[in-house]
Amino acid sequence: MSEQSDDRVVRCSWFRGERLPQNSSKKLMRIPGVFYGGGCSYMACRGLLMGPIHDVLLITHGPVGCGFFSGINGRDGKAGENRSSFAGRCFSTDLREKDIVFGGEDKLYEAIYEAAKRFAPAAIAVCATCPVGLIGDDVEAVTRRAESELEIPVLALRCEGFRDEPGWLTGGREVVSSWSGRSLGKVGDFPIHYMSESYWGDNQVVMERLFGLLGYDVVCSLMGSTTFERIQRCHEARLVVLDSNKAIDAVPELLSKKYGCGWMRATFTGLAETIHSLRGMAAFFDDNTHSVRTEKVIESELERIKPEFDRYKERFSGLRAALFEDIFRSDAYAALLSDLQVEVILISQDYSAKEVKDDSFFLHVSLALCRVLDLASVGLAPESDDGCRAFFLLTRDEVRSFLDLASPDVCFAGIEEEFGHKASRIRSEQFTSEERGVQYAGFDGLIRFASDLAMAECMSHWQIEPPIWETHRS
Repeated sequence: MSEQSDDRVVRCSWFRGERLPQNSSKKLMRIPGVFYGGGCSYMACRGLLMGPIHDVLLITHGPVGCGFFSGINGRDGKAGENRSSFAGRCFSTDLREKDIVFGGEDKLYEAIYEAAKRFAPAAIAVCATCPVGLIGDDVEAVTRRAESELEIPVLALRCEGFRDEPGWLTGGREVVSSWSGRSLGKVGDFPIHYMSESYWGDNQVVMERLFGLLGYDVVCSLMGSTTFERIQRCHEARLVVLDSNKAIDAVPELLSKKYGCGWMRATFTGLAETIHSLRGMAAFFDDNTHSVRTEKVIESELERIKPEFDRYKERFSGLRAALFEDIFRSDAYAALLSDLQVEVILISQDYSAKEVKDDSFFLHVSLALCRVLDLASVGLAPESDDGCRAFFLLTRDEVRSFLDLASPDVCFAGIEEEFGHKASRIRSEQFTSEERGVQYAGFDGLIRFASDLAMAECMSHWQIEPPIWETHRS
């Protein structure tokens, strides 16, 4: 077996869940212009976990280039009610060459002092970036001094970008350990801690309405729209609901160990997953009246959206979609499309751990479609399958060939410029952008997704004029 062929088999085997050799030298190489779900430890701590906390001011201790992320992370919610005061603003110590040589501790203290006096936040968090870890600034000592002298909570977050530990875990552990545990008032009968990076903007409105109908009291929402006061009382939740494909179990487990609350994973994207998650939450509280209420709400919500839902299903039935999504979103969008009777013929995930080269993409395709397209005859035969899906590791040119054969009606996200507009008459739309403040949770989220899909279907100029490559051939 050739080296290239062997490499394809190994990586396809990994995609099916088998363990890769520990000495693999291949690393993820990002493609310029393509959005990937990953990022450095600082980005995850600053953007995913800490950014949506409305009244906590975050100081990026490092060069201004790192701090620039503060203004583009998109976690400032909607204009008006519940808008974060600080999330979209860049507070940085702006370390220069001199500071790297002589240290930046004095500059950090001055930044904390100025932020506290000028903006009076409920608390301050300091995010240490790569140069800080390299030069050895004692960030913890500076924050302890500032907290004592300024009489304001100041938290040091060691989230240098090169760290192997995810930034949301670093931040979550420090936040729970340092700020939680204060009782601030009465909670409802069914208090929950809803951990979701999409709990802001429109998603927050949708989920708060749904939780309100069910009688849940959201006491806190780490990674989502929350406040310093809510973080202090997060221990009052009886159940931590982790609705995230990005975060793993460590923080909910920490909360459970420290305060004795239960926790569960949940997904509120797609009808089946939403209903399953709501029933799971009701089962945890083991209250018959609450379970009955949950079933009534589910029935009522399904009836409410039924006219629009049926209309969209009829409209989209028979459409074929190709998904080029980040690994955190592909399953969710596949579920939404399936609800709408859209056939997902291809899923390519751009963030398959650390085992994707610069010019190759994982695809998993139904075996039925492989047989229809007779892929073996064009050199695209699968390396392995699990009984219903075939897995490929394809180059850009091979992906173009596949799309030409499969002819999807719509191509989603990440690499639409490369594989949609330039290669074929495929309508492409980027739905994954969190910066848009658009998410598709719950019953209302499905209808909104359908509405956005309908607009994308109608906005292709290729419906009224042929593409230029077909009219200007030599």
